[in-house]
Amino acid sequence: MSLKEKVVNLAFFSLLDTILGRVIHLLSLLVVIKFLPRDDFGIIGISFGYLAILSLLSLAPETVLYRDFPNIKSDKKINLYISSFILFGLFRTLIILVISCAIGGYLYWQYKNYIIPLTFVIITLGSNIILLQGPTKELLRVDFRQKLATITGFFIEVAILFIIISALFFSPSLVVYLSVFLATSICALMVWLTILKRIYNFSWVFNRDTIKVLKYSIRDFSFWNHLNGAITNLIYNVDTAILSLCGMPLVVIGNYTVALKLSNFFFFVPMILQGTNTIALSNVKKERSNFTVSLSLKYILIISLIQLGIFILFGRWLIETFITSKNSGLIFQHTLLIIIGVSILNIVRPLISWVAIKGNLKQVFFKVYLPSGTVSYTHLTLPTN
Repeated sequence: MSLKEKVVNLAFFSLLDTILGRVIHLLSLLVVIKFLPRDDFGIIGISFGYLAILSLLSLAPETVLYRDFPNIKSDKKINLYISSFILFGLFRTLIILVISCAIGGYLYWQYKNYIIPLTFVIITLGSNIILLQGPTKELLRVDFRQKLATITGFFIEVAILFIIISALFFSPSLVVYLSVFLATSICALMVWLTILKRIYNFSWVFNRDTIKVLKYSIRDFSFWNHLNGAITNLIYNVDTAILSLCGMPLVVIGNYTVALKLSNFFFFVPMILQGTNTIALSNVKKERSNFTVSLSLKYILIISLIQLGIFILFGRWLIETFITSKNSGLIFQHTLLIIIGVSILNIVRPLISWVAIKGNLKQVFFKVYLPSGTVSYTHLTLPTN
């Protein structure tokens, strides 16, 4: 199979994977909104808002696979690299969990309700267990085995959806949702590790080169790539935490959380094209990269405008019909403003891919992401009076 055929195949199954995942995620969201009170959904929103702050620590050295996998594979060092990445992920989870307990103490002091810090700590733990799936998923992706990843992910997500529906139908409570979230995160990780073993005959490798691999992966690529992504994620998700700090009611935070969750769906097609473009750029010579980026820019611009137009025309109706009729106008306004910002970000995704593979991520962090994050945080925290 030629590189072009591999890239097209990767793009197709990545798109299918994301569509299936987003549809199932939407169904899960609808189930949670239907069965849980809006106050409880606001607690979930607060948790993910503070989790966005902790994402600054969620460094993923496995992202170096996007750039260096051809060399790693030819040198037969897959086991060494994946072992190093998983070991780092376990250490990262421990550190983040300790910090989340401290933040949980603050949330208890603020709300005098133990369920809020408990929710935050469990969501933090479950989310970091999900992050441990990263090395296996990224390996399958860069090795053009996305079809297997798509099929596996689909069955896992369907099983999780079925469990959520069953559990909340018989016992609609936040505690039940959190229990399901944590348990399914652990089970899903076990499935991905089993696939890693069977496909790549994976075996643990820990030696003096483990630290060298992590130092190289983090210092040379992943650290700056992570900071750039973390600031973007912070800008997008920190709002609920700031609303909480400002003393907004849980109902208000719940409405805004619904808007954030809905606008997430406008990321997925451009993100797929960005990921496919990144892998393609790592396999082509620099003189061919301009054509690849130009083609991606054109398609993402068209897709972003179509998405925005569809939401403007049908967004209010979709929210009232399929999500909730309560405060639907306010949720529509919040979602529209967020989607406009998302569309602007989507348009520049091909340039982000080019910088990741052919450019200097460190310079981009200091010249683009850090100023953007600073301005956004300052604007969000300035007094409105």
